[in-house]
Amino acid sequence: MSSAVWPELGEYERATTTLMSAYVGPVMAAYLRRLGERLRGLGVTAPVRVMESAGGVLPAALAASRAVYTIESGPAAGVIAAARQGARRGLADLISFDMGGTTAKAGLVRGGRPGITHEFQVGGKGSFGGRRPGTGVPIKVPAIDLAEVGSGGGSIAWTDGGTLRVGPRSAGADPGPACYGRGGELPTVTDANLVLGYLDPGGFGELRLSPERAREAVERHVAAPLGVGVVEAAAAIHDIANAQMGAAVHVVTVRRGIDPRGFTLVALGGAAPTHVARLAERFGIARVLVPPRAGVGSAVGLLHADLAIERARTFLAPAATLVSCSASRDALGELGDALADLERAARSDLSVAPDDAPQVVRSIGIRFVGQAHAFTVELPAGPVTPETVQRATEEFYKRYNESYGIDLRDPVELTTARVRVVLPSSPDDVPAAGHRPSTDPPGTRRVWLDGSFRDVPVRTRESCAPGEVLAGPCVVTEPQCSLLVPPGWHGAVDEHGALLLEGGSWPAT
Repeated sequence: MSSAVWPELGEYERATTTLMSAYVGPVMAAYLRRLGERLRGLGVTAPVRVMESAGGVLPAALAASRAVYTIESGPAAGVIAAARQGARRGLADLISFDMGGTTAKAGLVRGGRPGITHEFQVGGKGSFGGRRPGTGVPIKVPAIDLAEVGSGGGSIAWTDGGTLRVGPRSAGADPGPACYGRGGELPTVTDANLVLGYLDPGGFGELRLSPERAREAVERHVAAPLGVGVVEAAAAIHDIANAQMGAAVHVVTVRRGIDPRGFTLVALGGAAPTHVARLAERFGIARVLVPPRAGVGSAVGLLHADLAIERARTFLAPAATLVSCSASRDALGELGDALADLERAARSDLSVAPDDAPQVVRSIGIRFVGQAHAFTVELPAGPVTPETVQRATEEFYKRYNESYGIDLRDPVELTTARVRVVLPSSPDDVPAAGHRPSTDPPGTRRVWLDGSFRDVPVRTRESCAPGEVLAGPCVVTEPQCSLLVPPGWHGAVDEHGALLLEGGSWPAT
């Protein structure tokens, strides 16, 4: 029932959230049951946990009963990885850029914490961000606020009446890009990057790439119809992919009233390191972080995720009632009781032991009277007082002004009480990337840069020693991805194997 899945006001949204959970739940429950049985058969007794959309992990039984909590869990893990990698290096304001085979996702981390939304749209068209009402099916569960575009390494390039387009169709993993040699014949972003020299024909691990197949696909389906050369066509595919990925970054920064230039752009996913520096230049971002194992960043994020659950329920009351000294006592008591009940339920969900000390985050939904959508504002620890509600109201006014550029002071009301209980994971669960000195001199490769091919150095990631400085232009390869360092950029390898690049057209902040 919706009262168990997500007991908030909003009949339609509550219904769609419940239906989505019912639709996915039986499949997920059966899968997790089989997985648990097979693990036990192998002698693995560790608890099975499942990523949830707000960046934590859930016990498998709870995830099966509330499957809708996991609906955006894959991209969420990448943002958690970005936040942890930034925290390790003292970077609190980050833009997570996760580019895989089919899509590119952008998420914002401010003050070390990923942005969370409590209502988003899934399955829609016409919007890069999940917040925009009317673009899909509304879901009312907490989720990391992401923007997504259909532009990944496998996105297919095609022409439409003399116009070049990239995506949203993807070649997928099977047959994959033409250069994989697995039967794919259509040109993709990966094929274009191979033609431009950004990728090693030696491939990734055991997978070899075919420059000949890539050139043939780009020539037949893009260059010939447009009447241009193969290299020019490949460069155009690369540039269009960058522009489309820039739209996702624009949604989570500029469209939210946030200047991206003071942020660090974090590259995650197999295709992101190839595009990340050029994407940073589009926004005047002067710092780029490429973590170790960037190509499998979401998997690493799973290892970093905290055990967490959020509980919420409707609490509808005018803020003035709680702030007024003459009329607030009963209402404040009701709000305090509601938050306490939610905390007890969340602790029970996670089977929190008496000697555990979880983090407890309490918050309330606030909106203008007469409006339908609310902002979630965090409450400080301790008793709920008139001053607590007044400070939350002022924070709502500030957030509204940041998002919409309108400084309103109209009456507001509380809509929802929320509690999130978190059992933090150990920050050192993931081992650092290894370093293996190479006796071979760096190789070179012809790479397309700023309108012409240039011979640039090529290094393997494991041969880069901690403290070593790399100056662009160069290419750094590893089994899951290939990093392009353009001219004007330079970077240093830290003791954990991450590369922090600086450069572009703006000074680092």
